Amino acid sequence: MKVLIGCGIVIVLFMLSGVIYALVGPKTQPPSDTADTASTQQSSGTGGAADTVELAEACSRGFVELHAKGRHSIDSFEVSLTSKSTKSLSVKILPGTVFTSTSPGTQSMIVVAERLISLAPKKSVDSYVVEAACINMHLSAPWSGDQLVLSGPAENQDLLKLVQLPEFQTKSFSFKQFAIWTITDNPRNADAYMGISSGFSPFGSGPSQTTLDLIRELFESAGIDTTKYDALKVVMPKTSN
Repeated sequence: MKVLIGCGIVIVLFMLSGVIYALVGPKTQPPSDTADTASTQQSSGTGGAADTVELAEACSRGFVELHAKGRHSIDSFEVSLTSKSTKSLSVKILPGTVFTSTSPGTQSMIVVAERLISLAPKKSVDSYVVEAACINMHLSAPWSGDQLVLSGPAENQDLLKLVQLPEFQTKSFSFKQFAIWTITDNPRNADAYMGISSGFSPFGSGPSQTTLDLIRELFESAGIDTTKYDALKVVMPKTSN
């Protein structure tokens, strides 16, 4: 009888100790999702944020292979990029970057809007359209087969100031193009500009005097000396004696 009572007490104590251990004993933490993700990223080599690099630097450092060509247009061209890197890349194309035509008598192009191209490791992006304008008013637009070569930032500082101005980014293409030609070709007056076709003028027309006045104001905002450009010179009205 004493033996049975003793065993009963031992069993009860054992059960109580198990309950107490469950309540206050050490707990095993569940596996961390973050740790698993980090481990996967480390092993794959493709995790984390992409490295952002400017296009000219990406080319000079051998991160990417670049091909550019015209689209028979003065407002854009195409680039194709192939990553040579084992990391994800964000390749930045900055306003003011010039692409020079390899074909005689063909316009060179300047980028007028920033673009960011995402590249997975060792992958390619083909036929990416870049907004641009031409910097040779009297030459032909690059055709689809015309190759363009990256030249880097524009050497003309007035041109760089203009295309990098935030106000410039909000303007229509024709306004941007006329403003750029004002610097690169310095037409003597409104009639000396090449015409740009539109829905209202399929055969092309030059800038109005109102447009030239707005271009003058934009130049002043950018800190560009307007007296250097003939079409922007203010003509004083004649006074009668």
